[in-house]
Amino acid sequence: MMGCYDFCGHYEWTFAWLERTAGRDALKAYWTEAIGQDSQRHARALIVQEGIAGMEKYWGHTLAEESPQLGFSITRGQDVFRIDIHDCPSKGFLLRNGLNQHHDYCDHCIGWIGPMMRDAGFVIDHEHNHCGQCWWEMRPAGTPPGHTGVGGVSGNDDVRRRPNWQAAGARLDRFDQATGPDDKLAGGATAGKPVSSAPPCPTSGFPAASVSHGWQQGPPFPIELGLGGVIAGQQDGVLIAGGGTNFPDLPLSAGGGKSTHAEVFVLPPAGQNWFPAGRLPEPRAYAAAISVPGGVLVAGGENGAGIRQDAFLMSWDGARLHFAAMPPLPAPRTSLAAAVLDGMVYLAGGFGPGDVRQSQVDFWRLALGNPSTGWQALPTWPGPSRGQAVLTAAGGALYLISGLEVTGGPDGTPRTNYLQDAYRYRPDRGWTNLPPPPRPAVAAPTPAPATRDPARIFILGGVDGRPPSDQSRGKRVPDDILVFDLKTESWSIAAERWPAPVVTVPAVQMGGEWWFVSGEIRAGIRTPEVWSGKPELWSA
Repeated sequence: MMGCYDFCGHYEWTFAWLERTAGRDALKAYWTEAIGQDSQRHARALIVQEGIAGMEKYWGHTLAEESPQLGFSITRGQDVFRIDIHDCPSKGFLLRNGLNQHHDYCDHCIGWIGPMMRDAGFVIDHEHNHCGQCWWEMRPAGTPPGHTGVGGVSGNDDVRRRPNWQAAGARLDRFDQATGPDDKLAGGATAGKPVSSAPPCPTSGFPAASVSHGWQQGPPFPIELGLGGVIAGQQDGVLIAGGGTNFPDLPLSAGGGKSTHAEVFVLPPAGQNWFPAGRLPEPRAYAAAISVPGGVLVAGGENGAGIRQDAFLMSWDGARLHFAAMPPLPAPRTSLAAAVLDGMVYLAGGFGPGDVRQSQVDFWRLALGNPSTGWQALPTWPGPSRGQAVLTAAGGALYLISGLEVTGGPDGTPRTNYLQDAYRYRPDRGWTNLPPPPRPAVAAPTPAPATRDPARIFILGGVDGRPPSDQSRGKRVPDDILVFDLKTESWSIAAERWPAPVVTVPAVQMGGEWWFVSGEIRAGIRTPEVWSGKPELWSA
């Protein structure tokens, strides 16, 4: 497939030249025939034959190819197929590169999709804002007209919830029950007439929301594809990150193989670029990683050779990495949760080796002041085993939240349970059950960010375990922030949303900020984006 960056500049120039030399009707014929009936004839055949199921197959594949950072979401209902484009790779490319030959570039989509939908027996409700954002709803012809309310089909993925949906420079073009570009509602851009008075769209903010209330985007991680299961921490204000996994040759959906990395990079305080620091002793990912005095403690994890049992302290002297052996874990574990409380490192859960990597109930403690005593086994929480849980220290206690329970079925296949529970551990009192969170939050960043006044814990995103039929195919992991109030022992959802949610990544505290390096945005897909946030600004 040709990437959008290879053709969108030529598209835009061609549209302007064709309309200028042959008129609007010739341009519409080009959209219908050259795109809809020729280059995208496979889409036409699929959708005419399979309807909404064909739409999901076509756009699920095409948008993932053109927008690998998932600036879109797809929602399929019984009688509706919806697409929300948060960051159009084609229009975004034009905006970023100052290309503005054709006054109504976005019309070309409905110019070829509309006639195709008409032939397949569907009509379109649609809006675009000329700033790289739009939404589409395809329904069977004969459906009563009227735009769906904000969030009515795609919930929080609705692009109209974005703060820059009507940003300076945006102008909304609307279509109801449309089958072509001439069905634009009155009040939109006049067909064939340049809108010279419209201010330009902002060229920053692609991807959208690069700066949000309480959030700041940092320098991208040097591994272009991004990493899942990255190992990250800080030492004296220097962010240290490395290891992790990705799919360098083919995506997971195409049968690509997973690669585990060993490269480590550092980001100095207020730095604008990451710098190579060295390599881990061996490739590793999904280890417990926690900042401690003198460096980053790394325990367990996995690579192509299996699940690891060793532990080490990784430190940075300003010029090179150093590795010091720490006591090995009592057993091999991966995807553990780690936190520090009163000079002690605590590890909870994880997955063990075997044909089925079953979740565990281990709860271990290491005294940083006397590590030679090794890991001490402690009484476990009063609930199921789990890996990919959230563990954090706040108010003199530890809090264990959610996770994934994996057990072996009678036929030897894994059985999974997305846990929706929470517990508190006080070293002098043991475990206490807490009210369950609003939803599961598997593989959310850990340790979870926390504030002292008011005393709150913030669970960012995490996989919620909904069945695929209830989710938008292609969407990122959840972006809401669950807030636990330590005083009232109650849950709420923060008003602020996470602008770039990821999972399987540590949260690294540096002063009042928490940093999130790379991570997974959907199964098999990573991002190199790096963000920092201030939890005191994520109002509940």
